[in-house]
Amino acid sequence: MKTARKISLSLFFFLLFIASQAQEKLQLKLETGQSIEFSHTYTQYFSLSFPAIKNLKELEEQWILDVKVLQQLNDHKYMLELHPKRYITNSFFDRGPNVHFDSMFPTDPSEAAHLKESLVLYDIICDTKLKLGIDLSKSELITLENEALNAELNKRLQQQDLPSESIKNLSKQLSSTINQLTKTTSEYLLKFNHANFLKKDSLQLADNDFLITQRSEKQIQLAHQETIHHKTQTEEHRSKIILNPTNGLITESIHNISYLVLGKDNQYKPRSKSQTSYMLLHNSKQNSKQLTISGYVEHPEWDSFQIIVPEAIAGNDSKKYQLLLDSTNHFSITIPFSYQNLFFLKNHHKQYPSRKFYGTYMYGEPGDTIRFQLLVHKGSRTINHTGSHAIENTLLFQQIEEINSLHKLDFNISRIPINLNMSFDDFKKDFKPIFETIKSLGLTNSDFPEKVPEKSKHFVIAQLEMLKLSIVLKLINFKTLFIHLKNIEETESIFQDFEKFIDDFEISRYYHQNSTLSRNTVTDYTRYWLDKSAKYTLPLNSFSALSHPANTIYRHHFAQKNYSDHISLFLQGAPLAYEKANILLYNLTYSPPIMNLSNETWYAQQTDLYQNIVSISNDSLLNNYLHEELTKLKSFLDGQSFDQRLLVNPQGDTTSIANFIGEKPLVLYISQGNWGNSRYYFDDLSEKYPDVDFVYLVEGSSFDDWTSYLQEATPKAHQLFLNTKQSRLSKMFKLPNSGPPVFVFDKNGELITYNADLNQIGKYIKKARASAESPQKEVDQSTLFGIIWFMGGTMLLALVAFLIFKARMRAKLQKQKQEKRLQELQLSAIRAQMNPHFLFNSLNSVQNLIQKNQGREAHLYLSDFAGLIRKVLKNSQQEELSLAEELETLNQYIKLEQLRFGFEFEQVVDESIDQNHFMVPSLILQPLAENAILHGLQHLQGVRKLKVEVKNLGTMIQINMEDNGIGLKKSSQIKSNSNGIGLNLNEERLKLMAEKYGGQYTFRLVDLSQENRQGTRVEITIPEEL
Repeated sequence: MKTARKISLSLFFFLLFIASQAQEKLQLKLETGQSIEFSHTYTQYFSLSFPAIKNLKELEEQWILDVKVLQQLNDHKYMLELHPKRYITNSFFDRGPNVHFDSMFPTDPSEAAHLKESLVLYDIICDTKLKLGIDLSKSELITLENEALNAELNKRLQQQDLPSESIKNLSKQLSSTINQLTKTTSEYLLKFNHANFLKKDSLQLADNDFLITQRSEKQIQLAHQETIHHKTQTEEHRSKIILNPTNGLITESIHNISYLVLGKDNQYKPRSKSQTSYMLLHNSKQNSKQLTISGYVEHPEWDSFQIIVPEAIAGNDSKKYQLLLDSTNHFSITIPFSYQNLFFLKNHHKQYPSRKFYGTYMYGEPGDTIRFQLLVHKGSRTINHTGSHAIENTLLFQQIEEINSLHKLDFNISRIPINLNMSFDDFKKDFKPIFETIKSLGLTNSDFPEKVPEKSKHFVIAQLEMLKLSIVLKLINFKTLFIHLKNIEETESIFQDFEKFIDDFEISRYYHQNSTLSRNTVTDYTRYWLDKSAKYTLPLNSFSALSHPANTIYRHHFAQKNYSDHISLFLQGAPLAYEKANILLYNLTYSPPIMNLSNETWYAQQTDLYQNIVSISNDSLLNNYLHEELTKLKSFLDGQSFDQRLLVNPQGDTTSIANFIGEKPLVLYISQGNWGNSRYYFDDLSEKYPDVDFVYLVEGSSFDDWTSYLQEATPKAHQLFLNTKQSRLSKMFKLPNSGPPVFVFDKNGELITYNADLNQIGKYIKKARASAESPQKEVDQSTLFGIIWFMGGTMLLALVAFLIFKARMRAKLQKQKQEKRLQELQLSAIRAQMNPHFLFNSLNSVQNLIQKNQGREAHLYLSDFAGLIRKVLKNSQQEELSLAEELETLNQYIKLEQLRFGFEFEQVVDESIDQNHFMVPSLILQPLAENAILHGLQHLQGVRKLKVEVKNLGTMIQINMEDNGIGLKKSSQIKSNSNGIGLNLNEERLKLMAEKYGGQYTFRLVDLSQENRQGTRVEITIPEEL
């Protein structure tokens, strides 16, 4: 009996153990209709000691993938749809421009022919939806309808305007990329499916154990670390994973690998490292679209908070929420919140709204609960965060307090980008502490504890960098004022540091399209570069630049196209598309009469800008939003906004503005915020002009509050009200942000102006009265026929004169075109002669080294020669290059010849010359150096010297190439294999360019014996490109 009891108990505990083990398994859970969006990012970091590509320090590739659960087939099997939504790649170099590509915001193919194949590839992939089958019991993911998919992809490829060989290569790349994306999706969804919790603090996956560092109902944090040794290389692996135990999805996964190589000293040295990450961006079954903010204020100095949240998909619009303190100084509010973003919190006093405030940014994500306690004491404040993202918001608050500590700057950081209200005298006194504070602003990965998610950490770091850039861009405006103050020391180096920070700033790395801070900082960033490039700026002095906000200077209608066309010189990808969207949305706040344009012209201009944005944007949310705003503009211009029956009068009757148009002239005043704004003056005007209807329109959330207010105000003009729960006045009437607009109509309903000045309303009413009058004067029949004959004869003569003028102009233009084409052909022929001439002499150098048995030198020479050939072949296709590129090619050539002849070389360039923007004829310097070496220095015994000097002559530069060789006279007496074609070609090129473009292109050969020195100098002058 006892034995049976023992067996039963053992069996019971064994079954209990098995059951417990079965429960301790991580399971992926899916539901029909569910949408899962995640990112996969691979980043390779290179040591400059072991470069994969010269000067490449970082290579990043990212895919954003969307998985939809279409159908549940049985208990374990589902049908999925995989949509690759976006591909982004960044290459960051130690020197030279970085490379950025974004399939959602591609480069215009007409401007980047070399990217055409890549644009085609990613355009097809990001427009493809793959059918997948998933078996959760076997942890398998397979592609369905493979043949149909391949047929469709090949069909789309054949429709492209590409050579057959390119289509063949793209077909292979398509197949390879889709297979890789399927594996990536399988890795993300199924990696931890069926993972076992063998111990309380570890999870087993295949042969690897992951340490559980934190566990709760909402998330499990894992860590894993191992070292793998190879013969000459060691790999150090480190992983951090955050899982959701309720659905088995990876919230975040970071896997770092450091590659160490064995050096000659038997020590391992870092060669490179890589990072592979997965990040959940959206889960339709989990994500909320709301944000809750709650907390407590100790010793408040105000009665409420104001929360400012970015509202629109593009542009600067934000929503303000009032957060009232209760009797115990607690508060709580839940607001719409669709994306991870920064929002702004500031104190607000209803009785004293102009009182100086202190505010701070906070970070949130949809579904978060932000909780904090605020202690205010004698002007100082402390915030203790306890809710979602407490660490991120604590660090963010500390950074904002650093800015607020600079009281002299008086930063209004609730305005995005920040507004700098500061005098030059204040800045002059305190610029050193200001500079040191700004210099120290910002966070790095090491400032965050290990448990902070990468998603929030990267966002906060990036937006602080954008905030820092915004501040620096404001301060850089003071530079022009410092230039004239000789007694101010150290300012030049400080402003040089500011400019270097701006010049080196990687805008694509830190930009986030949902952040209003990012969007507006890009506007200031672009304005800085346009100011720096004199070709594209308006004639502004330093004081007007300080007094105009950056988001208005380049957005007047006369400068709009210039601004929109040229920002692509400084921006690309999402920053470019969203900045152009900002221009469009800003323009829509102005009405045609303000710009002195007809409705049709105005609308056509905005439509052209919209089409330009769509050509570089595959973002359907952005494109649809802009299209909706354009549609609203059309409705407004067509007068449909005035027909909308959304307004109510004090009696509660529904009406529209159209009901007041057509009997008398109408003055319509729209007040969006303050119900009492200019009310009494408006009533006085209505009594002064009894033959005109005056309508005062406001908006609000409570009709009862409005009618109660009217009973106390006793207005004289007509009163109308719009409930903000139905619409907003700014949306109905496309109102500008500059102030309450005043519309004036004549009695026929024609709009006289959109933006009348109330203080001069009399002249607009006079105009409205006059436009409604139609005086007609009878004309007798003979006079009418005389006018017709006179006008007909005049038009006939004008037509004949026009045809003669057009024929002459056509002949003149044709002749000019032929002459220009002849000059271009001559220049091309000269460049074609120069290339074989250079190659012939370079190959002679290699041959001489080999004949002298200088094998190592020949090997080095060939290596450098190959690099130089690539540069020469590339540059020879261009008529002009920047001075910097031309000097770089010269230096490469000099390096090769120094191996052969051994001579000293010196290069001096005037610091005032902008080498990256000053253009010179391509391959103009190498023939000069070649002539100096072969005909001057080669035959010289002793120390050989060659010097290049570039001088700034104001509107032109002078380049001198001087050697201490044997001179012109002796050189002409020595027989040479070279016929000196290089100098002759250069002289001829400069003459042709002077004929083609005008300007002082000169070439001069100087024998230094005339200056009692030995050698030869070549002098050429090149004018600045207009």
